[in-house]
Amino acid sequence: MAASFRTNYSQDFVSAVLQSPYSISTRLALTNHYIDLGYPDLAAGEAYLALLLIDEYEDESGEWNDDVVHALELDVGLKMKHDILKELELKT
Repeated sequence: MAASFRTNYSQDFVSAVLQSPYSISTRLALTNHYIDLGYPDLAAGEAYLALLLIDEYEDESGEWNDDVVHALELDVGLKMKHDILKELELKT
């Protein structure tokens, strides 16, 4: 992977985390990115953050539960939108 591509790709993840810091899927994608780059310590940190967000989602009385639920709804909504658009492309 070229260094400039890797840098741009990393910046995309930083932007995604800044836009939705409570997104479980973004944290897991960043975990895989760090693994690909050879940074297991950073990957472990992101995986742990994803685990904390999952715990927060399950605890309805948690301080950040509303934020995690909202981020998850956005993630699911975006995935569904992407799937629908992809399906429409196949039909046309």
